[in-house]
Amino acid sequence: LNNFLKNKKYILHLPYILPKLEIIKQKNQIKYSMIGLNYFLYKRENFKFNFRKNNYNRALLTFGASDKYGKCIFTYKILSRVGKLHINLIVGPFFKKKIKSEINKINPKNFLTISTFKKSLSYFFNKVDFIITNSGLSKYESILTDKPVMVVYENKKIWNLNKGFINKKISYNLP
Repeated sequence: LNNFLKNKKYILHLPYILPKLEIIKQKNQIKYSMIGLNYFLYKRENFKFNFRKNNYNRALLTFGASDKYGKCIFTYKILSRVGKLHINLIVGPFFKKKIKSEINKINPKNFLTISTFKKSLSYFFNKVDFIITNSGLSKYESILTDKPVMVVYENKKIWNLNKGFINKKISYNLP
């Protein structure tokens, strides 16, 4: 892929938030580039949080297709201590069997719904008050809703890779 990019004849489409140095580097390597949220498929004019609502009862918990680090269960256990919070946990198609079995052991009396990933998360966005996700592509879809978003990073390396996103302060970001 790198050899193709050196030809500078290709279009680079990165609809994500990158650090400024990375953007300059990419633009110097590629003649035609579309870098940034301006080129994301979904549009939202205002990226400010709407915290007027005091009562958040429904949360969407999604950690991508695989959740390699088991953060969804860790996050759920913390959330399950919060009163009568209804949590919809999305299980991705590539979750490890160990994580799936741990999820199945979770007691559903704590207002938990377990759903499998469909074609799009937008179906679930309309049914919740706030969204908790990992640092994958779901975070970009989530911030383009009018819901508060919390991003849980799997480890310090991924936290550092997402500094450009974190510096924009458009979500809660937890290492």
